[in-house]
Amino acid sequence: MKKIKAYAEQVSQNKILIIVFILIAVCGQIFKSLPYNIFENMLDTKFAFSVLEVQTVMLQLGPEGRFAYIISTFTLDLIFPILLVTFALGFFAKFEFKSDLIYLLPLIGGGFDLLQNIQTSLIMNAEVNDINNLQVMLASYTNQAKYIFYYISFALIIFGFLRKLIIKK
Repeated sequence: MKKIKAYAEQVSQNKILIIVFILIAVCGQIFKSLPYNIFENMLDTKFAFSVLEVQTVMLQLGPEGRFAYIISTFTLDLIFPILLVTFALGFFAKFEFKSDLIYLLPLIGGGFDLLQNIQTSLIMNAEVNDINNLQVMLASYTNQAKYIFYYISFALIIFGFLRKLIIKK
């Protein structure tokens, strides 16, 4: 836990948080510019998804689009969670949150994000008719867990901003 807090302290500098924010925005723009309408069909952007939705996405992407989806998952979508976790941890340190458990929230979200990326890549590598219901359910659940932990983390950042504003007055 000491290493996590030390990392959070290092990345809590304003210039680093600004750079991380810019990198998050750049990653978002790159996602939007991916070929084969990948961004519009990314399972990551849905809170939950079903087998039918996965099959629809796979058919819309086609084999080349699914391959590009997998490549983007193991490149760009590996960087994105690292940036989100760094951003949250930096603000947690900036707002001097004392609880060790709070520092774990974005890390758990990032872990679920990476796990969901692996699962959706495995799904995209399968044939449309060979999709395993359990695999889709697990991918959807890890995606939901990712969102829950990220939302809680960013709600805490908003809380930290509000607390700073109120304390200054």
